[in-house]
Amino acid sequence: MKGVKVESIRNFVLIGHGSSGKTSLGESILFKAGVTKRKGSVDQGNSVLDSDPEEIKRKISINLAVAHVSWKDRWMNLIDTPGYLDFAGEVAAGIRVADNAVVVLDAASGVEVGSEKYWEMAQKRSLPGFIFVNKMTSQEIDLERLIEDIRDYFGARTVPVQWPIGKGDKFEGVVDLLRGDLDKLGGDKGKGESLRDSLKESIIELSESLLDRYLGGEDIPAQELVDPLKDGIVKGEIIPILFGDALSDIGVEELLDFIAEFGASPLDLSAVKGKRGDEEVDVEPKVDNPMVSFVFKTLTEAHLGELYYVRVYSGTLEPGKEVLNVNLNRPEKINQIYLAQGKDRKETDGLVAGMIGVLVKLKETKTGHTLASKDFPVLLPGIEFPVPNV
Repeated sequence: MKGVKVESIRNFVLIGHGSSGKTSLGESILFKAGVTKRKGSVDQGNSVLDSDPEEIKRKISINLAVAHVSWKDRWMNLIDTPGYLDFAGEVAAGIRVADNAVVVLDAASGVEVGSEKYWEMAQKRSLPGFIFVNKMTSQEIDLERLIEDIRDYFGARTVPVQWPIGKGDKFEGVVDLLRGDLDKLGGDKGKGESLRDSLKESIIELSESLLDRYLGGEDIPAQELVDPLKDGIVKGEIIPILFGDALSDIGVEELLDFIAEFGASPLDLSAVKGKRGDEEVDVEPKVDNPMVSFVFKTLTEAHLGELYYVRVYSGTLEPGKEVLNVNLNRPEKINQIYLAQGKDRKETDGLVAGMIGVLVKLKETKTGHTLASKDFPVLLPGIEFPVPNV
Protein backbone atom coordinates (compact mmCIF):
# COMPACT_ATOMS: atom_id res chain seq x y z
CA MET A 1 0.00 0.00 0.00
CA LYS A 2 2.76 2.41 -0.93
CA GLY A 3 0.28 4.59 -2.83
CA VAL A 4 -1.55 5.72 0.32
CA LYS A 5 -0.96 9.42 1.04
CA VAL A 6 0.01 10.33 4.59
CA GLU A 7 -2.49 13.22 4.69
CA SER A 8 -5.33 10.80 3.93
CA ILE A 9 -4.60 8.52 6.93
CA ARG A 10 -6.79 8.64 10.04
CA ASN A 11 -5.67 6.44 12.94
CA PHE A 12 -8.26 6.30 15.72
CA VAL A 13 -8.56 4.23 18.86
CA LEU A 14 -11.92 3.28 20.40
CA ILE A 15 -11.77 3.62 24.20
CA GLY A 16 -14.37 3.49 26.93
CA HIS A 17 -15.87 1.58 29.83
CA GLY A 18 -16.64 -2.13 29.50
CA SER A 19 -19.85 -2.92 27.59
CA SER A 20 -20.19 0.60 26.17
CA GLY A 21 -20.27 -0.98 22.69
CA LYS A 22 -16.80 -0.29 21.27
CA THR A 23 -16.45 -3.61 19.46
CA SER A 24 -20.04 -3.41 18.18
CA LEU A 25 -19.22 0.06 16.85
CA GLY A 26 -16.10 -1.34 15.16
CA GLU A 27 -18.16 -4.12 13.57
CA SER A 28 -20.72 -1.59 12.35
CA ILE A 29 -17.94 0.54 10.84
CA LEU A 30 -16.56 -2.48 8.95
CA PHE A 31 -20.04 -3.35 7.72
CA LYS A 32 -20.94 0.19 6.65
CA ALA A 33 -17.62 0.57 4.82
CA GLY A 34 -18.24 -2.64 2.87
CA VAL A 35 -15.37 -4.59 4.46
CA THR A 36 -17.78 -7.24 5.73
CA LYS A 37 -20.87 -8.41 3.85
CA ARG A 38 -22.50 -9.60 7.04
CA LYS A 39 -22.02 -7.63 10.24
CA GLY A 40 -20.15 -9.48 12.98
CA SER A 41 -21.78 -9.78 16.39
CA VAL A 42 -20.20 -10.02 19.84
CA ASP A 43 -23.27 -11.83 21.20
CA GLN A 44 -23.28 -14.37 18.36
CA GLY A 45 -19.54 -14.97 18.63
CA ASN A 46 -18.76 -14.13 14.98
CA SER A 47 -17.13 -10.75 15.53
CA VAL A 48 -14.18 -9.86 13.27
CA LEU A 49 -12.51 -7.89 16.06
CA ASP A 50 -13.04 -10.34 18.96
CA SER A 51 -11.64 -13.65 17.72
CA ASP A 52 -9.82 -15.12 20.71
CA PRO A 53 -11.67 -18.16 22.15
CA GLU A 54 -11.87 -16.48 25.57
CA GLU A 55 -13.31 -13.32 23.99
CA ILE A 56 -15.95 -15.35 22.19
CA LYS A 57 -16.78 -17.30 25.35
CA ARG A 58 -16.99 -14.28 27.65
CA LYS A 59 -18.38 -11.84 25.05
CA ILE A 60 -15.85 -9.16 25.99
CA SER A 61 -12.65 -7.81 24.40
CA ILE A 62 -9.40 -8.99 25.97
CA ASN A 63 -6.88 -7.98 23.28
CA LEU A 64 -6.68 -4.87 21.18
CA ALA A 65 -7.65 -5.47 17.55
CA VAL A 66 -6.75 -3.57 14.39
CA ALA A 67 -8.80 -3.12 11.22
CA HIS A 68 -8.89 -0.65 8.36
CA VAL A 69 -11.48 0.84 6.03
CA SER A 70 -11.41 3.07 3.00
CA TRP A 71 -13.88 5.92 3.44
CA LYS A 72 -14.32 9.17 1.48
CA ASP A 73 -10.75 9.00 0.07
CA ARG A 74 -9.39 8.37 3.56
CA TRP A 75 -7.41 5.36 4.79
CA MET A 76 -8.78 4.79 8.27
CA ASN A 77 -7.08 2.50 10.79
CA LEU A 78 -9.37 1.47 13.62
CA ILE A 79 -7.95 0.18 16.92
CA ASP A 80 -10.54 -1.53 19.11
CA THR A 81 -9.57 -1.89 22.79
CA PRO A 82 -10.94 -3.72 25.83
CA GLY A 83 -13.03 -1.79 28.34
CA TYR A 84 -12.36 -3.74 31.51
CA LEU A 85 -9.54 -2.30 33.60
CA ASP A 86 -7.89 -5.74 33.91
CA PHE A 87 -6.73 -5.25 30.31
CA ALA A 88 -5.65 -1.60 30.56
CA GLY A 89 -2.25 -2.49 29.09
CA GLU A 90 -3.93 -3.26 25.77
CA VAL A 91 -5.55 0.17 25.84
CA ALA A 92 -2.20 1.82 26.58
CA ALA A 93 -0.69 0.09 23.53
CA GLY A 94 -3.56 1.23 21.29
CA ILE A 95 -3.38 4.81 22.55
CA ARG A 96 0.40 4.83 22.01
CA VAL A 97 0.05 4.46 18.21
CA ALA A 98 -3.25 6.32 17.59
CA ASP A 99 -3.62 9.89 16.35
CA ASN A 100 -7.25 10.32 17.53
CA ALA A 101 -9.24 8.93 20.45
CA VAL A 102 -12.96 8.12 20.18
CA VAL A 103 -14.51 7.79 23.65
CA VAL A 104 -17.55 5.51 23.41
CA LEU A 105 -20.20 6.16 26.07
CA ASP A 106 -23.35 4.23 26.91
CA ALA A 107 -26.19 6.78 26.53
CA ALA A 108 -28.02 5.39 29.57
CA SER A 109 -24.95 5.14 31.84
CA GLY A 110 -23.05 8.31 30.88
CA VAL A 111 -19.42 8.79 31.90
CA GLU A 112 -18.15 5.72 33.78
CA VAL A 113 -14.86 5.00 35.52
CA GLY A 114 -13.33 3.17 32.54
CA SER A 115 -14.08 6.13 30.28
CA GLU A 116 -12.37 8.46 32.76
CA LYS A 117 -9.32 6.25 33.17
CA TYR A 118 -8.70 5.78 29.46
CA TRP A 119 -9.37 9.42 28.62
CA GLU A 120 -6.64 10.37 31.12
CA MET A 121 -4.27 8.04 29.25
CA ALA A 122 -5.22 9.60 25.90
CA GLN A 123 -4.74 13.10 27.32
CA LYS A 124 -1.17 12.27 28.34
CA ARG A 125 -0.47 11.99 24.61
CA SER A 126 -2.64 15.06 23.83
CA LEU A 127 -4.72 13.06 21.34
CA PRO A 128 -7.58 14.90 19.62
CA GLY A 129 -10.76 13.52 21.18
CA PHE A 130 -14.25 12.64 19.96
CA ILE A 131 -17.15 11.50 22.15
CA PHE A 132 -19.55 9.00 20.59
CA VAL A 133 -22.73 8.54 22.63
CA ASN A 134 -23.73 4.97 21.78
CA LYS A 135 -26.86 2.91 22.51
CA MET A 136 -29.24 5.77 21.72
CA THR A 137 -32.07 3.22 21.37
CA SER A 138 -31.94 2.63 25.14
CA GLN A 139 -35.10 3.58 26.99
CA GLU A 140 -33.54 5.25 30.05
CA ILE A 141 -31.95 8.30 28.38
CA ASP A 142 -31.96 11.81 29.84
CA LEU A 143 -30.10 13.85 27.21
CA GLU A 144 -29.85 17.06 29.24
CA ARG A 145 -28.39 15.19 32.19
CA LEU A 146 -26.08 13.22 29.89
CA ILE A 147 -24.60 16.38 28.32
CA GLU A 148 -24.19 17.84 31.80
CA ASP A 149 -22.45 14.63 32.93
CA ILE A 150 -20.08 14.81 29.94
CA ARG A 151 -19.24 18.47 30.58
CA ASP A 152 -18.68 17.85 34.30
CA TYR A 153 -15.89 15.44 33.46
CA PHE A 154 -14.52 16.48 30.04
CA GLY A 155 -14.98 20.23 30.59
CA ALA A 156 -16.59 23.13 28.77
CA ARG A 157 -14.69 22.40 25.55
CA THR A 158 -17.14 19.55 24.85
CA VAL A 159 -19.83 20.61 22.39
CA PRO A 160 -22.47 18.65 20.44
CA VAL A 161 -21.81 18.76 16.68
CA GLN A 162 -24.90 16.63 16.05
CA TRP A 163 -28.27 16.21 17.70
CA PRO A 164 -30.33 13.01 17.70
CA ILE A 165 -33.63 12.68 15.87
CA GLY A 166 -35.67 11.02 18.62
CA LYS A 167 -34.37 8.67 21.29
CA GLY A 168 -35.15 5.22 22.62
CA ASP A 169 -37.21 3.19 20.16
CA LYS A 170 -37.93 6.45 18.28
CA PHE A 171 -34.24 7.14 17.58
CA GLU A 172 -33.86 7.28 13.79
CA GLY A 173 -30.82 9.38 12.98
CA VAL A 174 -28.76 12.49 13.67
CA VAL A 175 -28.62 16.02 12.28
CA ASP A 176 -25.36 17.89 11.62
CA LEU A 177 -25.67 21.05 13.74
CA LEU A 178 -23.18 23.01 11.65
CA ARG A 179 -24.58 22.41 8.15
CA GLY A 180 -27.60 20.08 8.48
CA ASP A 181 -31.34 20.64 8.06
CA LEU A 182 -32.73 21.38 11.52
CA ASP A 183 -36.29 20.83 10.29
CA LYS A 184 -35.57 17.10 10.63
CA LEU A 185 -35.55 17.56 14.41
CA GLY A 186 -39.28 18.28 14.40
CA GLY A 187 -40.29 19.47 17.85
CA ASP A 188 -36.62 19.73 18.85
CA LYS A 189 -35.89 22.31 16.14
CA GLY A 190 -35.73 25.13 18.69
CA LYS A 191 -33.24 23.13 20.74
CA GLY A 192 -31.24 22.48 17.56
CA GLU A 193 -31.09 26.20 16.73
CA SER A 194 -29.82 26.97 20.24
CA LEU A 195 -27.18 24.25 19.98
CA ARG A 196 -26.14 25.48 16.52
CA ASP A 197 -25.56 28.96 17.93
CA SER A 198 -23.50 27.50 20.80
CA LEU A 199 -21.42 25.42 18.39
CA LYS A 200 -20.74 28.39 16.12
CA GLU A 201 -19.74 30.55 19.06
CA SER A 202 -17.38 27.84 20.37
CA ILE A 203 -15.63 27.77 16.97
CA ILE A 204 -15.61 31.54 16.45
CA GLU A 205 -13.98 32.10 19.85
CA LEU A 206 -10.91 30.21 18.58
CA SER A 207 -10.22 32.77 15.83
CA GLU A 208 -9.51 36.41 16.57
CA SER A 209 -10.47 37.54 13.06
CA LEU A 210 -13.75 35.61 13.10
CA LEU A 211 -14.53 36.90 16.59
CA ASP A 212 -14.02 40.52 15.49
CA ARG A 213 -16.40 40.02 12.56
CA TYR A 214 -18.95 38.23 14.76
CA LEU A 215 -18.90 40.95 17.42
CA GLY A 216 -19.32 43.47 14.62
CA GLY A 217 -22.69 41.90 13.83
CA GLU A 218 -21.66 39.77 10.85
CA ASP A 219 -23.21 36.33 10.38
CA ILE A 220 -20.33 33.91 9.75
CA PRO A 221 -21.22 31.28 7.08
CA ALA A 222 -20.94 27.65 8.20
CA GLN A 223 -18.39 26.84 5.48
CA GLU A 224 -15.97 29.37 6.97
CA LEU A 225 -16.13 27.51 10.27
CA VAL A 226 -15.02 24.12 8.89
CA ASP A 227 -11.26 24.76 8.98
CA PRO A 228 -11.31 26.46 12.41
CA LEU A 229 -13.36 23.54 13.77
CA LYS A 230 -10.79 21.01 12.57
CA ASP A 231 -7.96 23.13 13.94
CA GLY A 232 -9.75 23.37 17.29
CA ILE A 233 -10.29 19.59 17.44
CA VAL A 234 -6.68 18.81 16.52
CA LYS A 235 -5.41 21.21 19.20
CA GLY A 236 -7.80 19.80 21.81
CA GLU A 237 -9.67 23.09 22.15
CA ILE A 238 -12.94 21.43 21.10
CA ILE A 239 -14.14 17.90 21.90
CA PRO A 240 -17.11 17.13 19.61
CA ILE A 241 -20.05 15.04 20.84
CA LEU A 242 -21.72 12.70 18.34
CA PHE A 243 -24.61 10.26 18.72
CA GLY A 244 -25.57 6.85 17.36
CA ASP A 245 -26.46 3.24 17.96
CA ALA A 246 -23.94 0.65 16.78
CA LEU A 247 -26.30 -2.32 16.93
CA SER A 248 -28.83 -0.48 14.73
CA ASP A 249 -26.08 1.00 12.50
CA ILE A 250 -27.49 4.50 13.10
CA GLY A 251 -25.07 7.44 13.21
CA VAL A 252 -22.09 5.27 12.21
CA GLU A 253 -21.69 6.66 8.69
CA GLU A 254 -21.94 10.17 10.13
CA LEU A 255 -19.20 9.33 12.64
CA LEU A 256 -16.95 8.12 9.82
CA ASP A 257 -17.73 11.22 7.78
CA PHE A 258 -16.85 13.42 10.73
CA ILE A 259 -13.54 11.69 11.49
CA ALA A 260 -12.65 11.71 7.79
CA GLU A 261 -13.20 15.48 7.62
CA PHE A 262 -12.13 16.65 11.07
CA GLY A 263 -9.86 13.93 12.46
CA ALA A 264 -6.10 14.44 12.62
CA SER A 265 -3.82 12.89 10.02
CA PRO A 266 -0.21 12.13 11.06
CA LEU A 267 0.77 15.40 9.32
CA ASP A 268 -1.63 17.43 11.48
CA LEU A 269 0.18 16.49 14.70
CA SER A 270 3.57 17.47 16.06
CA ALA A 271 6.51 15.34 14.97
CA VAL A 272 7.24 12.40 17.27
CA LYS A 273 10.32 12.92 19.45
CA GLY A 274 12.93 10.17 19.34
CA LYS A 275 16.44 9.71 20.69
CA ARG A 276 19.58 9.21 18.62
CA GLY A 277 22.13 8.56 21.29
CA ASP A 278 21.80 11.51 23.68
CA GLU A 279 20.36 13.75 20.98
CA GLU A 280 16.60 14.34 20.68
CA VAL A 281 15.42 14.28 17.07
CA ASP A 282 12.11 14.84 15.29
CA VAL A 283 10.66 11.85 13.46
CA GLU A 284 8.49 13.40 10.76
CA PRO A 285 5.78 11.44 8.88
CA LYS A 286 7.30 11.82 5.44
CA VAL A 287 7.44 8.95 2.97
CA ASP A 288 10.86 9.94 1.60
CA ASN A 289 12.52 10.11 5.03
CA PRO A 290 14.46 7.19 6.57
CA MET A 291 12.18 4.47 7.94
CA VAL A 292 11.26 4.48 11.64
CA SER A 293 8.57 2.18 13.06
CA PHE A 294 7.32 0.96 16.42
CA VAL A 295 6.10 -2.50 17.50
CA PHE A 296 3.11 -2.03 19.83
CA LYS A 297 1.62 -5.52 20.10
CA THR A 298 2.79 -9.13 19.80
CA LEU A 299 0.46 -12.11 19.31
CA THR A 300 1.09 -15.79 18.72
CA GLU A 301 -0.68 -17.42 15.77
CA ALA A 302 -0.73 -21.20 15.26
CA HIS A 303 0.56 -21.28 11.66
CA LEU A 304 2.72 -18.15 11.43
CA GLY A 305 4.14 -17.99 14.94
CA GLU A 306 4.68 -14.51 16.40
CA LEU A 307 2.76 -11.62 14.83
CA TYR A 308 4.20 -8.14 15.39
CA TYR A 309 1.81 -5.21 15.07
CA VAL A 310 3.73 -2.18 13.87
CA ARG A 311 3.05 1.50 13.25
CA VAL A 312 5.30 3.30 10.77
CA TYR A 313 6.26 6.83 11.82
CA SER A 314 8.60 7.82 9.01
CA GLY A 315 9.62 6.56 5.57
CA THR A 316 8.41 3.28 4.06
CA LEU A 317 8.65 -0.20 5.57
CA GLU A 318 9.27 -2.73 2.78
CA PRO A 319 9.56 -6.53 2.65
CA GLY A 320 12.97 -7.98 1.88
CA LYS A 321 14.84 -5.12 3.56
CA GLU A 322 17.14 -5.40 6.57
CA VAL A 323 16.48 -2.89 9.35
CA LEU A 324 17.91 -2.22 12.80
CA ASN A 325 16.24 -3.12 16.08
CA VAL A 326 17.37 0.06 17.86
CA ASN A 327 16.61 -1.24 21.37
CA LEU A 328 18.94 -4.22 20.92
CA ASN A 329 21.24 -2.75 18.24
CA ARG A 330 20.65 -5.94 16.21
CA PRO A 331 19.68 -6.35 12.54
CA GLU A 332 16.24 -7.73 11.63
CA LYS A 333 15.12 -8.95 8.20
CA ILE A 334 11.65 -7.81 7.18
CA ASN A 335 9.82 -10.70 5.55
CA GLN A 336 6.14 -10.57 4.58
CA ILE A 337 4.12 -7.55 5.63
CA TYR A 338 0.39 -7.84 6.21
CA LEU A 339 -2.56 -5.52 6.67
CA ALA A 340 -4.76 -6.60 9.58
CA GLN A 341 -8.52 -6.88 9.35
CA GLY A 342 -9.23 -8.11 12.85
CA LYS A 343 -8.42 -11.82 12.83
CA ASP A 344 -7.80 -11.79 9.05
CA ARG A 345 -4.65 -10.62 7.25
CA LYS A 346 -3.74 -9.71 3.69
CA GLU A 347 -0.19 -9.42 2.35
CA THR A 348 0.87 -5.98 1.15
CA ASP A 349 3.83 -4.45 -0.69
CA GLY A 350 4.79 -2.07 2.12
CA LEU A 351 3.64 0.43 4.70
CA VAL A 352 4.12 4.18 4.36
CA ALA A 353 4.46 6.64 7.26
CA GLY A 354 1.29 6.64 9.34
CA MET A 355 0.16 3.14 8.41
CA ILE A 356 -0.33 0.15 10.68
CA GLY A 357 0.44 -3.44 9.71
CA VAL A 358 1.71 -6.82 10.85
CA LEU A 359 5.20 -8.34 10.55
CA VAL A 360 6.20 -12.00 10.91
CA LYS A 361 9.31 -14.13 11.50
CA LEU A 362 11.34 -11.53 13.38
CA LYS A 363 14.14 -13.01 15.47
CA GLU A 364 14.51 -10.88 18.59
CA THR A 365 12.00 -8.05 18.38
CA LYS A 366 9.43 -7.61 21.14
CA THR A 367 6.58 -5.25 22.03
CA GLY A 368 7.88 -1.72 22.61
CA HIS A 369 10.87 -2.05 20.28
CA THR A 370 11.78 0.41 17.53
CA LEU A 371 12.71 -0.82 14.04
CA ALA A 372 14.53 1.78 11.95
CA SER A 373 16.78 2.27 8.95
CA LYS A 374 20.39 1.52 9.79
CA ASP A 375 21.45 5.04 8.77
CA PHE A 376 18.86 6.63 11.07
CA PRO A 377 18.91 4.61 14.34
CA VAL A 378 16.34 6.61 16.27
CA LEU A 379 14.80 5.15 19.43
CA LEU A 380 11.10 5.95 19.92
CA PRO A 381 9.57 6.21 23.40
CA GLY A 382 8.00 2.98 24.64
CA ILE A 383 4.48 2.24 25.88
CA GLU A 384 3.55 3.75 29.24
CA PHE A 385 1.81 0.76 30.81
CA PRO A 386 -0.32 1.24 33.94
CA VAL A 387 1.41 0.51 37.26
CA PRO A 388 0.11 -2.78 38.76
CA ASN A 389 -1.92 -2.44 41.96
CA VAL A 390 -0.45 -5.67 43.36
